[in-house]
Amino acid sequence: MEWLSLFSAILYALAIYLCFQELGSRRQGKKMLLLSLAGVAMLAHGIWIYKQLFSQYGQDLSLTNVSALASLLIGVALSGFVGRSKVLFMLPLVYACAILTIALAFFFPDQYIVHFELRPQIALHIGLSLLAFTVFALACLFAIMFAYLNWNLKHHSVAAIHPALPPLMSIEASLLKLIRIGFVLLSLALISGWVFLDSFWNSGHSHKAILTSLAWLVYAVLLWGRYQLNWRGTRLIVGTISGFVLLTLAYFGSRFVREVLIN
Repeated sequence: MEWLSLFSAILYALAIYLCFQELGSRRQGKKMLLLSLAGVAMLAHGIWIYKQLFSQYGQDLSLTNVSALASLLIGVALSGFVGRSKVLFMLPLVYACAILTIALAFFFPDQYIVHFELRPQIALHIGLSLLAFTVFALACLFAIMFAYLNWNLKHHSVAAIHPALPPLMSIEASLLKLIRIGFVLLSLALISGWVFLDSFWNSGHSHKAILTSLAWLVYAVLLWGRYQLNWRGTRLIVGTISGFVLLTLAYFGSRFVREVLIN
């Protein structure tokens, strides 16, 4: 099934090429072809990563496999926004990240075997954590697009009226909705970690719990500031991106140091 990774990467690359063609054209008539290519790429990506994750020895949650899975979830989620919101600007970055994570998993294979059948509650915790990460990754992308459009509007740039860009208020509304959903998922992920994982606060894993809790606190303060003090603009952008950086360090930073730099 290794050919699926190459097949998926090629289709992602073609989808990126079509994205740039669409962004450079005022007509934007190839969106269905773009989404069809991306859809097949994500299907191949999904089948391949499923085979990578579920081996005969158990569930292989290596850093590269989890990164490839996260990139797939983000790609599927963002592609689902295309029909309802103008997110074409963000697709090349997301599809490029998918190619990168596939390449890393293919060329630098690793193993981190767990057994969900022995402790199914771990699967619940990991699933909630990945869903929260996916939603906040989308929120981070919307925050970047919000910052880009806001800057261009303030400087009266013609880039602000590109047909592929959504209205500023629409981006802000979507961003806040994503933060609310992500906050609920992250809260559930933290609760499941406290309840089900004996090692959640152990010395070897406490940094993950601390960083995740800090990210939760950042988003809690951000939501409170938005609805109590009407925070907008820069505060909303900085808070969203800061929380996602903390979450990324919690989920992947420590494992990168331990599995790649040390081992």
